[in-house]
Formats: sequence, C-alpha cells, structure tokens
Amino acid sequence: MKKKSVIICVILTCLVVLCSVTIASAVNSKLKLVSDSDQNKICEELYTCIVPSDVSLSKATESALIEHANSHVATYYAEKDALIEKDDPITISCYYDNTILQEFYEIQQEEYTISLAKDYSLRAFSDDSFDYDLTTSKSKKDAQEYILDFYKKSSLDENYELAYLEPFGDNLWEAVFAKKVDGLYNFYDSSKIFFCPTQRKIATLRVHSTEYHESKNLTSSSNVTEQEAKNIVANSFVGTDKIIINSAELTLTKPNNFFTRQSGSDIIAENIVVKAWRVEVVNEHIYSVFVDYTTGNIIGGDQIK
Repeated sequence: MKKKSVIICVILTCLVVLCSVTIASAVNSKLKLVSDSDQNKICEELYTCIVPSDVSLSKATESALIEHANSHVATYYAEKDALIEKDDPITISCYYDNTILQEFYEIQQEEYTISLAKDYSLRAFSDDSFDYDLTTSKSKKDAQEYILDFYKKSSLDENYELAYLEPFGDNLWEAVFAKKVDGLYNFYDSSKIFFCPTQRKIATLRVHSTEYHESKNLTSSSNVTEQEAKNIVANSFVGTDKIIINSAELTLTKPNNFFTRQSGSDIIAENIVVKAWRVEVVNEHIYSVFVDYTTGNIIGGDQIK
C-alpha cells in the first residue's frame, strides 16, 4: 500500500514546482531581479494545491458524471463488467485546483477512481486493483508498444506526442504524451501515465491542460538570445564571485515566485505557459533560472539540487 500511495501522490500533485519548500536561502539574498515583476503580490497568499469545494450536485449532474465516467472505464480499467451501475456504492466529491483555478469532480468506486473536469473531460484515473508489488519484466520496446496502443484507443488528445518513456522503479513505467509547440514540448499540456506492460494495466494517469500562448514583446523587435540570457543571469547575481553558468536551453514553463517569495513560503506558479531560457547556475547548490524569451525578465526558477 505504501508504494501505491507514493505513486498516486507523484502523479496527482502538480507538474510544476509548486509544493517544494526546501530551498536554500543563499541564492535569494544574492540574486537581484532585473525586472519589476508583479510576482510579489502572490508571495503572501496561503497556498494549497487542492481543496474541497462545497458544491451541491443535482441528480442530473450526478447522472451525467456517471455516464461520462463509464465512457472511460472500458479503456482505462482492464477488468470487464466494471461499469458503474445505478445502485453501486460510489462517492462523488467536488474539489478546487488552485494551480489551474478550476473545479473538478472525483468519482470513487471500489475498483478505481476517475476524476473529471467541469466539462466532463478526463482529468485523472487511478486503478485501485493494481498490483504495485509485481515487478515488471518487459523491455522498453514492449513498454512503448503497449503504451502507444493504449493511447491510440484512449480518449486522450491525439495531438500529443510520446515525449518521455522511462522505468519508474522496478514495478512501473512512466510515459508522458505532450503537445509540441515550436519544437518544444509543453509538459503543462500533457498526459502523464504510470503503467505496467506485464500486467497490461494503467496504474494511474493525470491530464494537464494549460496551453501555451505566445507573448508579445512590446519593447523590442527581437527575442532574447542564449548568450543574452546567460548575461542577464550572470549580471543578476551580486555579492559573490562563485557563480558558474553551466548551460541554457529553451523551454516552455510557468513563471513562479521562486526568487520573490517570502522566506519559507511555498513556490507558486502562475497559470500561464511561456517560452523561456532555462539557465543552469551553480552557487553552492544548482539552480535553474528562467529568463523570458521575449522580454528578458527573470520570471522564476527552481533548485535542482
């Protein structure tokens, strides 16, 4: 049961660095932001990813939820005769996701749990009959064949591409299907799936649906180059001679308050996806610093280790 709890926590938590609070304070005192970011206003918010929503469901809504949940069961749950029947003991709950500012429903049945968005699209699935103690013995080729076949039969976005496929411990494989924009994968617009090709089962999956919208640079006719991004970061650290910039790569990310948050508070990301340079910096620890591709502003970061 411990393995199951760990896996479900991994996939159902946010894809962004929202829940990490163990960040060294050294970089915060040495990085001077070059932009007048409006991130400060969210630093003082009390942050919780998922909270219960006090919503009364009508009989019509409950019926619609069951109907839509059943439409997914045949694909996501390997056992037969698993549809939710009228008199089955189920629990329907409503929650609010602060990371995307949306309500969603969770339908829990004895054998599985399905989460649906307000428009009844699939948000998450968890197979509660999955054997987390069974070691998977399939090769990467077998894992890829299984997950591609599963994905083709699923209701998930057909425009997603297989962007990541690797073993997850001894029992599972992890796959991520993501939307590609300008040659970059948007992992905030993706489906993350944990599965076992030996059992031919999906353990759990989570759909993320924050699309990328290109921002416009109103102050310049050209975008920030890789070297300019490195220079921006190098010039932003003050009071130390021990800054090493390892690399920089273009990515799609969510701006966050890593550098502007109050000491000890959570990292909070905005619900937008932008193109940015991820600049890796070594300063006692290893950090990623995000530099907006169109404005040159530092829009957050993360601690790698």
